[in-house]
Amino acid sequence: DGSRLVAHIALQNQPIGVLALEDPQGIRDWTEEEIALLSTVQEQLALALENRRLFEEARMRAAELAALNELSRALTALLNVEEVLEEAYQGASRLLDTTNFYIAFYEPESQTVSFPLAIEKGEHRTWRSRQGKNGLTEYIIRTRAPLLIPEKVPQRLQELGIEAIGETAHSWLGVPLMVGDQVLGVMAVQSYAPERR
Repeated sequence: DGSRLVAHIALQNQPIGVLALEDPQGIRDWTEEEIALLSTVQEQLALALENRRLFEEARMRAAELAALNELSRALTALLNVEEVLEEAYQGASRLLDTTNFYIAFYEPESQTVSFPLAIEKGEHRTWRSRQGKNGLTEYIIRTRAPLLIPEKVPQRLQELGIEAIGETAHSWLGVPLMVGDQVLGVMAVQSYAPERR
Protein backbone atom coordinates (compact mmCIF):
# COMPACT_ATOMS: atom_id res chain seq x y z
CA ASP A 1 0.00 0.00 0.00
CA GLY A 2 2.99 2.35 -0.20
CA SER A 3 5.06 3.89 2.55
CA ARG A 4 4.06 6.79 4.72
CA LEU A 5 5.86 9.18 7.08
CA VAL A 6 3.45 10.58 9.68
CA ALA A 7 3.77 13.23 12.39
CA HIS A 8 0.98 13.88 14.90
CA ILE A 9 -0.23 17.47 15.33
CA ALA A 10 -1.31 18.44 18.84
CA LEU A 11 -2.86 21.62 20.22
CA GLN A 12 -2.62 22.08 23.99
CA ASN A 13 -1.50 18.45 24.31
CA GLN A 14 -4.65 17.30 22.49
CA PRO A 15 -4.22 15.48 19.16
CA ILE A 16 -5.98 17.38 16.36
CA GLY A 17 -4.58 15.76 13.24
CA VAL A 18 -1.64 14.37 11.37
CA LEU A 19 0.85 15.61 8.81
CA ALA A 20 1.81 12.88 6.38
CA LEU A 21 4.15 12.29 3.47
CA GLU A 22 3.30 9.34 1.29
CA ASP A 23 5.05 7.29 -1.37
CA PRO A 24 2.30 5.39 -3.20
CA GLN A 25 4.78 2.99 -4.81
CA GLY A 26 6.28 2.07 -1.46
CA ILE A 27 9.84 2.09 -2.78
CA ARG A 28 11.10 5.08 -0.84
CA ASP A 29 13.20 4.84 2.30
CA TRP A 30 12.72 7.93 4.41
CA THR A 31 16.00 9.58 5.38
CA GLU A 32 16.84 11.00 8.80
CA GLU A 33 16.85 14.47 7.20
CA GLU A 34 13.32 13.99 5.83
CA ILE A 35 12.11 12.75 9.20
CA ALA A 36 13.71 15.76 10.91
CA LEU A 37 12.21 18.10 8.29
CA LEU A 38 8.71 16.66 8.77
CA SER A 39 9.13 16.96 12.53
CA THR A 40 10.15 20.62 12.16
CA VAL A 41 7.18 21.36 9.87
CA GLN A 42 4.85 19.62 12.35
CA GLU A 43 6.19 21.73 15.22
CA GLN A 44 5.83 24.95 13.20
CA LEU A 45 2.29 24.02 12.18
CA ALA A 46 1.34 23.28 15.78
CA LEU A 47 2.87 26.60 16.85
CA ALA A 48 0.98 28.48 14.14
CA LEU A 49 -2.30 26.84 15.20
CA GLU A 50 -1.63 27.67 18.86
CA ASN A 51 -0.85 31.29 17.93
CA ARG A 52 -4.12 31.47 16.00
CA ARG A 53 -6.02 30.10 18.99
CA LEU A 54 -4.36 32.62 21.31
CA PHE A 55 -5.05 35.46 18.88
CA GLU A 56 -8.72 34.47 18.66
CA GLU A 57 -8.96 34.28 22.47
CA ALA A 58 -7.35 37.72 22.77
CA ARG A 59 -9.72 39.14 20.14
CA MET A 60 -12.75 37.74 21.95
CA ARG A 61 -11.48 39.01 25.30
CA ALA A 62 -10.91 42.48 23.82
CA ALA A 63 -14.49 42.47 22.47
CA GLU A 64 -15.80 41.41 25.91
CA LEU A 65 -13.80 44.14 27.65
CA ALA A 66 -15.02 46.74 25.14
CA ALA A 67 -18.64 45.70 25.77
CA LEU A 68 -18.10 45.82 29.55
CA ASN A 69 -16.42 49.23 29.30
CA GLU A 70 -19.28 50.55 27.19
CA LEU A 71 -21.79 49.13 29.67
CA SER A 72 -19.95 50.73 32.58
CA ARG A 73 -20.00 54.15 30.88
CA ALA A 74 -23.69 53.83 30.07
CA LEU A 75 -24.61 52.71 33.61
CA THR A 76 -22.81 55.61 35.29
CA ALA A 77 -24.83 58.08 33.17
CA LEU A 78 -28.19 56.60 34.23
CA LEU A 79 -30.11 57.47 37.38
CA ASN A 80 -33.37 55.59 36.83
CA VAL A 81 -33.33 51.99 38.18
CA GLU A 82 -35.36 50.65 35.26
CA GLU A 83 -32.93 52.20 32.78
CA VAL A 84 -29.96 50.75 34.66
CA LEU A 85 -31.55 47.28 34.63
CA GLU A 86 -32.38 47.50 30.94
CA GLU A 87 -28.85 48.67 30.13
CA ALA A 88 -27.43 45.77 32.19
CA TYR A 89 -29.60 43.39 30.18
CA GLN A 90 -28.53 44.93 26.85
CA GLY A 91 -24.86 44.81 27.91
CA ALA A 92 -25.12 41.16 28.95
CA SER A 93 -26.82 40.42 25.62
CA ARG A 94 -23.68 41.55 23.79
CA LEU A 95 -21.65 38.95 25.68
CA LEU A 96 -23.89 35.88 25.89
CA ASP A 97 -27.27 34.44 25.03
CA THR A 98 -29.84 36.26 27.21
CA THR A 99 -32.96 34.65 25.75
CA ASN A 100 -33.83 33.71 29.36
CA PHE A 101 -32.42 36.27 31.78
CA TYR A 102 -33.40 37.89 35.05
CA ILE A 103 -32.28 40.29 37.72
CA ALA A 104 -33.58 39.69 41.22
CA PHE A 105 -33.40 42.05 44.19
CA TYR A 106 -33.17 40.78 47.75
CA GLU A 107 -34.75 42.53 50.73
CA PRO A 108 -33.01 41.13 53.86
CA GLU A 109 -35.47 42.56 56.42
CA SER A 110 -38.49 40.85 54.88
CA GLN A 111 -36.43 38.09 53.24
CA THR A 112 -38.23 38.63 49.96
CA VAL A 113 -36.98 38.36 46.42
CA SER A 114 -38.38 40.62 43.70
CA PHE A 115 -37.80 40.43 39.96
CA PRO A 116 -37.65 43.93 38.46
CA LEU A 117 -36.37 42.50 35.15
CA ALA A 118 -37.31 39.12 33.72
CA ILE A 119 -36.82 37.96 30.15
CA GLU A 120 -38.36 34.68 28.98
CA LYS A 121 -37.85 33.46 25.42
CA GLY A 122 -36.58 36.91 24.50
CA GLU A 123 -39.67 38.74 25.84
CA HIS A 124 -39.99 40.98 28.91
CA ARG A 125 -42.18 39.34 31.55
CA THR A 126 -43.58 40.31 34.94
CA TRP A 127 -42.68 37.97 37.78
CA ARG A 128 -44.20 38.34 41.23
CA SER A 129 -42.09 38.95 44.31
CA ARG A 130 -41.84 35.95 46.59
CA GLN A 131 -40.83 35.05 50.07
CA GLY A 132 -37.29 33.67 50.06
CA LYS A 133 -37.21 29.94 49.34
CA ASN A 134 -34.45 27.44 48.78
CA GLY A 135 -34.02 28.03 45.04
CA LEU A 136 -31.02 28.91 42.90
CA THR A 137 -31.51 32.65 43.41
CA GLU A 138 -31.50 32.27 47.18
CA TYR A 139 -28.49 29.94 46.98
CA ILE A 140 -26.49 32.70 45.25
CA ILE A 141 -27.68 35.20 47.87
CA ARG A 142 -26.61 32.89 50.71
CA THR A 143 -23.24 31.89 49.27
CA ARG A 144 -22.41 35.29 47.72
CA ALA A 145 -20.62 33.41 44.95
CA PRO A 146 -21.28 32.81 41.24
CA LEU A 147 -22.66 29.43 40.23
CA LEU A 148 -22.44 27.80 36.80
CA ILE A 149 -24.36 24.62 36.08
CA PRO A 150 -23.54 23.83 32.44
CA GLU A 151 -25.58 20.61 32.31
CA LYS A 152 -27.50 18.07 34.38
CA VAL A 153 -29.22 20.83 36.37
CA PRO A 154 -31.61 18.50 38.31
CA GLN A 155 -28.72 16.35 39.58
CA ARG A 156 -26.68 19.41 40.57
CA LEU A 157 -29.66 20.93 42.40
CA GLN A 158 -30.05 17.70 44.35
CA GLU A 159 -26.33 17.63 45.20
CA LEU A 160 -26.49 21.22 46.48
CA GLY A 161 -29.78 20.71 48.35
CA ILE A 162 -31.55 23.31 46.21
CA GLU A 163 -35.26 23.23 45.47
CA ALA A 164 -36.29 23.37 41.79
CA ILE A 165 -38.56 26.38 41.27
CA GLY A 166 -40.38 26.73 37.96
CA GLU A 167 -39.31 25.01 34.77
CA THR A 168 -35.92 23.34 35.12
CA ALA A 169 -33.30 24.69 32.74
CA HIS A 170 -30.71 22.62 30.87
CA SER A 171 -27.99 25.05 31.98
CA TRP A 172 -27.91 27.94 34.47
CA LEU A 173 -25.50 30.72 35.41
CA GLY A 174 -26.05 33.16 38.25
CA VAL A 175 -23.89 35.83 39.89
CA PRO A 176 -24.48 37.88 43.04
CA LEU A 177 -25.00 41.63 42.74
CA MET A 178 -22.84 43.03 45.53
CA VAL A 179 -22.02 46.39 47.04
CA GLY A 180 -19.11 45.80 49.39
CA ASP A 181 -20.16 42.76 51.41
CA GLN A 182 -23.90 43.41 51.02
CA VAL A 183 -25.89 41.29 48.55
CA LEU A 184 -28.35 43.39 46.55
CA GLY A 185 -29.59 40.51 44.45
CA VAL A 186 -28.77 38.14 41.63
CA MET A 187 -28.31 38.34 37.86
CA ALA A 188 -28.88 35.06 36.05
CA VAL A 189 -29.16 33.54 32.62
CA GLN A 190 -30.56 30.13 31.85
CA SER A 191 -31.13 27.94 28.83
CA TYR A 192 -33.90 25.47 28.19
CA ALA A 193 -32.29 24.13 25.01
CA PRO A 194 -29.35 21.70 25.34
CA GLU A 195 -27.50 23.26 22.38
CA ARG A 196 -27.36 26.67 24.12
CA ARG A 197 -25.22 25.42 27.00
